[in-house]
Amino acid sequence: MDTTQSLTAESSSEQMPQSESKQLTLLLIGETGVGKSTFINAFVNYLLFDDIDDAVNNLQCLIPTSFHVYDDSINDMRECFFGSPDENEHCDKTQSSTQTCRCYNFQTGNITLKIIDTPGIADCRGVNTDVLNLKHILSFIANYDEFNAICVLLKPNNAKVGVVFKYCVLELLTHLNKSAAENILFLFTNSRGTFYKPDDTAQPLRKVLKDIRSKPPHVEIKFEKENYFAFDSEAFRYLVAKSEPNNVVFETAAHADFEKSWQQSVAECERLFRRILELKPHSVRDTISINDMRTKILNLRKPTVLIAENIGNEIRACERHEKKIKEFTGDIEELEKELYTPALDIVSTQLEKPITVCSDPACCEKKLFNNTTKLHYKSICHKPCYLDNSDGNIIGNIALLDCNAFNKYKINEGTWYDPKTFHPDNELKLNEEGLAYGYNAIRTKSEDCFKCSHSYQSHLTINYETKVVEKKLRDDNKYERIETTYSDIGRRQRQIELLKKKSKI
Repeated sequence: MDTTQSLTAESSSEQMPQSESKQLTLLLIGETGVGKSTFINAFVNYLLFDDIDDAVNNLQCLIPTSFHVYDDSINDMRECFFGSPDENEHCDKTQSSTQTCRCYNFQTGNITLKIIDTPGIADCRGVNTDVLNLKHILSFIANYDEFNAICVLLKPNNAKVGVVFKYCVLELLTHLNKSAAENILFLFTNSRGTFYKPDDTAQPLRKVLKDIRSKPPHVEIKFEKENYFAFDSEAFRYLVAKSEPNNVVFETAAHADFEKSWQQSVAECERLFRRILELKPHSVRDTISINDMRTKILNLRKPTVLIAENIGNEIRACERHEKKIKEFTGDIEELEKELYTPALDIVSTQLEKPITVCSDPACCEKKLFNNTTKLHYKSICHKPCYLDNSDGNIIGNIALLDCNAFNKYKINEGTWYDPKTFHPDNELKLNEEGLAYGYNAIRTKSEDCFKCSHSYQSHLTINYETKVVEKKLRDDNKYERIETTYSDIGRRQRQIELLKKKSKI
């Protein structure tokens, strides 16, 4: 979803490099709890207001946020809220806040800034959620021609950069062109306590980057002063806590500290902005080409596995047959009866056009072939089916809701309309009253298939079909035994002929 905010950073733009109107796209990634959503809110306000006092009565909110802060008036913690509730943001601290990718638009001077907020890495719901989140991120950025920076958010006092974080960065770079490494910037949040420095995180982060560089595809990611930036959102949180309806009371002396923090973060925002303008945008089209090829290869994986399983079954059947051959002592006729044995083979046929099928037990038949259970999709719910945002062979992909199997159109009876209500490609035919004849069409959407009545969560798209065929497999050992027997017979016949010739002599 693309959320647009009409905000303009007038005072800050005077210090920004001035050029022709342009667009900058930033991709934010980071571990769960690092504060991406809060950073976006603070970042926007730092660009809007050079001074904290200017922001007091005009604080801007792109993303709804909540947090706890100590209130001197009640001598206890108080929960503060800012912005309207959003289903994409969970205030439950036992779950990752941002649930899906979302792009926030922000205007600063002559530059349109598009900030893509993403679900947190190392999600508390497990590794499987991280894998799904990565697929969602890659699918989301495919909607953009290019992006200018990948901003990796970290806490400066994290002495142990997680294994999951390393995996996710590696996986992201696996799907992106190597040149994307030039656009990676490191943003440290909550850094006032570390004097706006990377601090404890620097050493383990350098080790992770070294590991990435030492392994294929040997991506070089810089970690220098020019591509890391330190912020703190505490001044923004301070203003949120003081604002209505929170009205948290702070000591008077605290304002000066937060004012300094605000000024430091404003200066760092301007440095970050200048660095992004210096970077060459990374083309997402290169990424899409790589992922298209990767998807095609992955789509072939399932039929290849089926063929490999079938070959294994045939090998085991041949082993049983060879054992029987070794024990067999019959004549040539008996050998010829068992020379060929039936064997199952799976033939995979690539379809020119994808299809949508149902995997519900009522629509999916299980068959047993040679002790191997194989699936047969009886219900083809939409053929052909092209879904731009759908990965093949994934059951229950939400993108299936755009498939015609879950949409139907009803065309009502026609009537005469004022031609001004139409936007025709060709000239309209009018009656004597100057009216044009037209039809009303009603689109009905459903989470249940209109053909088989099962949920989209039981459906998937596939681009291949398999069928089981029976072949005859010749046993080479038996064939050689037969040939040897025939050879022995011929040799004996020749010996008999020689004996006959000798007897004549």
